Amino acid sequence: RCDIKSIALLPSVLAAQNAAEAGVLETVMLRDGLVSECAASNVFVVRDGRVATPAADHRILDGINRRMAIRLAEELGIAVEQRDVTEAELRAADEIWITSTTKELAPIVRLDGAAVGTGRPGPVWRRVRDAFDQLVGQPA
Repeated sequence: RCDIKSIALLPSVLAAQNAAEAGVLETVMLRDGLVSECAASNVFVVRDGRVATPAADHRILDGINRRMAIRLAEELGIAVEQRDVTEAELRAADEIWITSTTKELAPIVRLDGAAVGTGRPGPVWRRVRDAFDQLVGQPA
């Protein structure tokens, strides 16, 4: 029950600690070959201009910035699917980005040491991030 913060916190804290020790921003959590979430963030995968993110069900802790990113992307005409995302999709992504209160909307440019897409923040993330910044009144 990852959707209940009080009982889902310990695995996330341990994963965040492992990420910090490894010198990386986040840890992507998988369950039965499916992406669930990160230690303290929600995850988005972009392929061919389409965004996929795990559905807000008992497997993830939904976030305010996750909902905001979905809304902004849809307002920009970017297709967003809330569905199961496989590990293979994650590894083949053109872009990966995460949302959280502290990280807001952050691009992931390396996954397990390999470049994600071009190895730079992608155009879909940039469009959504620019819309987010306009909404909250601060530059990226």
